[in-house]
Formats: sequence, C-alpha cells, structure tokens
Amino acid sequence: MDADAATALRKRQLTVRTTCGNGNGFRVGDGGGGKAAVTPAEPVSPSARLVEDFYIVVVIGIATPVNDPVARAGIAAQLARYPRFRSIQDPHTLFKRVKHGEFQRKRIVHRGLSLDDVKFVKNAMNCTVNDVLVGITYSALSRYYYRKSGDTDTDKDMRLRSILLVNLRPTTSLHAYVDMINSGREDEVKWGNALGFIILPFFIGMHSDPLDYVRKAKKVVDRKKSSLEVVFTHLSAEVILKLFGLKAAAAIFHRMISHTTISFSNMIGPVEQVEFCGHPVVFIAPSGYGPPEALTVNYQSYVNTMMVNLAVDEAQFPDCHELLDDFSESLRQIKDAALSLGKNHMKA
Repeated sequence: MDADAATALRKRQLTVRTTCGNGNGFRVGDGGGGKAAVTPAEPVSPSARLVEDFYIVVVIGIATPVNDPVARAGIAAQLARYPRFRSIQDPHTLFKRVKHGEFQRKRIVHRGLSLDDVKFVKNAMNCTVNDVLVGITYSALSRYYYRKSGDTDTDKDMRLRSILLVNLRPTTSLHAYVDMINSGREDEVKWGNALGFIILPFFIGMHSDPLDYVRKAKKVVDRKKSSLEVVFTHLSAEVILKLFGLKAAAAIFHRMISHTTISFSNMIGPVEQVEFCGHPVVFIAPSGYGPPEALTVNYQSYVNTMMVNLAVDEAQFPDCHELLDDFSESLRQIKDAALSLGKNHMKA
C-alpha cells in the first residue's frame, strides 16, 4: 500500500453504528456519508448492558478490499467456537418472562427429593452435590420444554442464562460467632452476607444418557469456580453502592437480573432435625418473591431431604406441578443410570 493511500485511510472518519431500543440506527462519524442503515438489536451480555453506552473501537489495516460475506461468515465461525459468545443471548423459549399484565402473580410450590439419592450420584460421578443439582435442573427443564413446546428438534442445544447468588462469607464463621456470643463478645460479631453472583448457563437438550446432564453441569460449574466472577461482582456491587448510593445500585442490579431467564440457588441446611419455638421442623422450603424472572429454582437440604422449591409466574406455568414431576423423574433416571454405571465398573 503506498503512502498516499495509507494517509487517506488514516484521515477517513470511522463509523460506529449502534441500535436504540426502537431499532433506529445511530451513527458516529459519517463514514463516507449517507444515512445510517437501520440495524436489528444486537445481543449483549447482562454485564455489557450495564455499560451499553460504551463502545470498543478496533481499527485493523488489511491489504485488500473487504469481502463482507466472507468476513462475516469467518467471524461468525470463529465466535461460534467459544461458549462465552455462543451463550450471550437467550433464545425466546417458554421460560422467558412474558409481560402480560400490570400485576403478575407468582405461585410457590415445592417437592422433596431424596438427599441420599443425590449423594449417591455425587459419589458415582466423582462430583459435588451442586453439580448433581444443576444436572437435575438441566434435565427437568429439558423434559418440560420438549413436552410443552412440541419442538421435535432434540439435537439442538439451547442455552439460557441464570443468575446464581454466592455467599463469600465462610460457613465456619457462624461457629466462631456463636462462641463470641457465648463468651459475652456480642459487639464484635459482624452479621450479614458477602454476596456475589455468577451468570450460570442452563442447557436445554435431550441426551440418551441421563448422566450427560451431570457431566455437562460439572464442566460448566468447574469453569465458573476457577474464575473470579463472584469476587468481581461482589466488589463491584460494593463500589457502586458507595459511589452512587442504594437507589442507583438497586436499579443497576434490577436491570441486570431482568436480562436473565432463571434465578437459581442451592443452600445447605441442618443435618439434624431442629425445632422452631418448641415445634419440630419437618421440612424447610425457602423461596423468593420479587425477581423479575418467570422461574426461580431454589434447593434446600434438611436432614435427609433435598427440597426443590419453584417460584413461577402463574400465567406462564399453570401446570407447575408437572414441572416438579420432571425434577423427580430426572433424579430417578440419573440415579438409575449411576447404578448401571457402578455395575458396569464392577464387571470390568
């Protein structure tokens, strides 16, 4: 490329085309003139939505004119190789929240699962209880989706975004607090949680081997554990709260969670039966009301029971008890597959 051509390119104004909520294109720099073309809304992650007015502009010099179809196909093929980019946008499935009125009623239902069965799968698969629960959720949502939607393409692999709150406070601190209170040092106790969150992808698809749900869950969860996502979100929330105040921080968090499909949590409960004001507690089934998603999934262990609790949009999930059946059936199938896996290992 000669010096005159290079100089001309450097003086050329850059075009940055974005999309407003109404779909109208917006152009920074004339880029050679002409009205900006109307472009469809581009998928972005929840974190990116928090800074949607900031753009990264990268200038790359090439030796030949750009062949748009070839370049677009090449970029799409490269991005498709990485799960981080493939899972950016949630597909519009029956789990996606639908605005159908000013007030949207929530129904809270629960079902008890065998904690012993969950631990059996954990030991057979050499994973964690949380891996098993995420795998059960993958399977249950997949069963429900294909039954209700009538979709026959079971080979595709859809990804939904869930938000998973994580408490960074060590559980051992609770015992230390009890000792401090018993020794008369109540004023030194620091209550409260140190919450962060991660965006956990949920997969919708059918597998001939039920254990594949757990294998996929373990792979995803292990990758998240090795990242600093929880620490980063916790520190970011503290900084935003201190700099902009509670109202701004709440608005940012609500905007972020509004762009996820599912809220998910897993909590460890007492391993021995407890009492509430002299009354023996049979089960504990916590849930929540207020998150904008149409579906919230909470797991709570207590003694030898793992309770699955669903908070659902009543209009979108009028048959929420059938969804609970899918959780029970998913655990049964995964456990049976784990039993077969153990027998095969014994024969080998």
